[in-house]
Amino acid sequence: MSVELEQALLTTLRTISGLTSFVADRIYPDHRPQTSYNQAAVEYSIDDLTTPSDLAGADGSGEAEVSLTFVALDLLDCESMATAVRNAINGTFGTWGDLQVDSVICAGDSDSIEYAEAGASLETYQITSTYSILYQLGDSNG
Repeated sequence: MSVELEQALLTTLRTISGLTSFVADRIYPDHRPQTSYNQAAVEYSIDDLTTPSDLAGADGSGEAEVSLTFVALDLLDCESMATAVRNAINGTFGTWGDLQVDSVICAGDSDSIEYAEAGASLETYQITSTYSILYQLGDSNG
């Protein structure tokens, strides 16, 4: 996984006030810690990361499929978080930290409910948004 892409993604997500007003700094790789199960949060994963190259080697460009799972006790909060991120990054391009982002496309959303374990009364709503991100590392001659 590209450390540069992960850092750029986190920095960008933390600037979206419509997201951070719900989650503050609760943005986690893969799974949120059990201690935050009753709070709104975002889980992210960077999948299918490809680094195109030619005979001369890597050219500094890449494509990643990024999954963002918005989790909250209220479905409307989940929808608000997913919408805030989509409005902020979908269809955009430009500089994210040391990355030159060429394209961000939302490939789709899915929703689910995580039911509480026996004896617990909380269930959480989840919306997973998948984005395709094309980028160039900042120091590439691309």
